[in-house]
Amino acid sequence: MVFMQKVDYKQESPTRFIFYSKTQKNQAHIVDLIEGECSCQQYQFRILPYIKRELIDPDDASARCKHIVWARELLTNQIIEQLRENEWK
Repeated sequence: MVFMQKVDYKQESPTRFIFYSKTQKNQAHIVDLIEGECSCQQYQFRILPYIKRELIDPDDASARCKHIVWARELLTNQIIEQLRENEWK
């Protein structure tokens, strides 16, 4: 499990996030939750080849880098907050 830490990000749309690197200046990782993809090296070079070879399912938790996990967590928190505000039960 990846625990959410303080991250610098921008949300371009409900399902598209940009996470700015803490270690490398001027580098960012783009997450598209609809496509289920991230531009980071972990995803592009370690996870995506397994998905393309059908060794892991793209919807499986093992197909997510930390940026995808963070984006999903942020979006889930937003949805829960909206439900609370609307007192949805």
